[in-house]
Amino acid sequence: MLGLLLIILSVTSCMLRDSRCTNLMGNGQYCLQSTTAVAPLTIRQIIKATINSNHETAVTDIEVNAQGMSLIVLTPFGQKIMHINYDNQEASAIVSPSSRIAPSMMMAIVQLALWPATSVRDGLSDSLLLEENISHRRYLAKNKLVLDIQYANSELPYNKLHISIPTINLELDIEALPEIDGVQ
Repeated sequence: MLGLLLIILSVTSCMLRDSRCTNLMGNGQYCLQSTTAVAPLTIRQIIKATINSNHETAVTDIEVNAQGMSLIVLTPFGQKIMHINYDNQEASAIVSPSSRIAPSMMMAIVQLALWPATSVRDGLSDSLLLEENISHRRYLAKNKLVLDIQYANSELPYNKLHISIPTINLELDIEALPEIDGVQ
């Protein structure tokens, strides 16, 4: 199921000349922004994905610092499914279940959810609009909802969020895992 999710994301995105940029479900473009837009952070999350009534669970490790960011996706038993790095110039896959998966798309979803709105707006094409309040972000193209993000709290790192991508019938429920002995 997670493989199906990753294939769908890869089909809905395409690699453009600038490897920092990706199409968002065919409704506009987002170019990755510098990692200096957020304070350094390390987050371990559990993701419960639902696509077309099918359910899958994964664990992600996200690390962000001034030099770049890393996204690792694991099965609940710790098997690495994906490892993507972004060095503020290029997003590249170290481990990927498919060469068709655009690393920039995976990093874009992280940035669209976690980066400050001013930075995100700098990366959005003119065809996309970001609406935001303290607990909610909506990305629209021609008044059509492209991406919907709801936050349970208003401070980074968000401990719970819900992401919906209606064009591919995808729902992601994301929850930060608690630290254990100072390690997350």
